Amino acid sequence: MAPPTRVVDAAVVDTLARLQQLAATLQGAEALELPQIVVLGSQSAGKSSVIEALVGSGFLPRGTGIVTRCPLLLHLRPRESGSADYGVFGHDPRPITDMEAVRREIEARTDALAGSGKDICATPLVLRLHVAGAPALTLVDLPGVTKVPVRGQPDDVGDRIR
Repeated sequence: MAPPTRVVDAAVVDTLARLQQLAATLQGAEALELPQIVVLGSQSAGKSSVIEALVGSGFLPRGTGIVTRCPLLLHLRPRESGSADYGVFGHDPRPITDMEAVRREIEARTDALAGSGKDICATPLVLRLHVAGAPALTLVDLPGVTKVPVRGQPDDVGDRIR
């Protein structure tokens, strides 16, 4: 076996990503605790913009109010071959090279899980994004923290986000 060329070998990072996806599927908070960077804050505070800045690509839905309505478990990986960055969703193994199509898929999957209104869902979207020059990181984008529901949100949205 060749020695690792990075501080954390890519095979280790990929194994951790598979374990994180399994833990998310099992939905057991105590099932498996793995390291990840979690971005949280108030609604419309720029959490998704921070993630896009780390990735170096615009691929997340935009809007006002609550846009991130499901957790996004993002496995960022360096693109090792090919000429285009691409994403692969946990629910669909086909690679998507158009970042606007990645954005539309996030929106569609969010609507499928949380409904087309402003409700939230605890089920995470899983996306493996391969980007040239990107570090191997796992990032989590959470719905924004709120205490007062906006029009169209359930009355208990503040409790459910916690």
